[in-house]
Amino acid sequence: MASSSVLENLQSLLKQREGELSNTQNTISTLERSRASLAEQLAAVSAQNDTFSREVETIPPLKHKIQELERNYHALLQMYGEKAEEVEELRLDIQDVKSMYRQQIEQLIAGSR
Repeated sequence: MASSSVLENLQSLLKQREGELSNTQNTISTLERSRASLAEQLAAVSAQNDTFSREVETIPPLKHKIQELERNYHALLQMYGEKAEEVEELRLDIQDVKSMYRQQIEQLIAGSR
């Protein structure tokens, strides 16, 4: 009887340990899947980081190019403004010459009468 009780206790303990073992194995499987998923995510993030690192290296030359283009734009804008002023002055000079030419023609016509 005592040995039967001990045997039942041992069987009960064995079933309990088997349940714990099953739970632990399930936990291990879940953790391994999580680890595999995290490894994939890490690989993807690392690849993305490499891409970003290469793209970041292109920024300084692009900034330099933008500064150069801005300098050229401002120089061209200034030259355009100077030429526009020159054209306006020439247009006014032409109007003055036309006016003087008309006056001379009017004086010649008036003097020949």
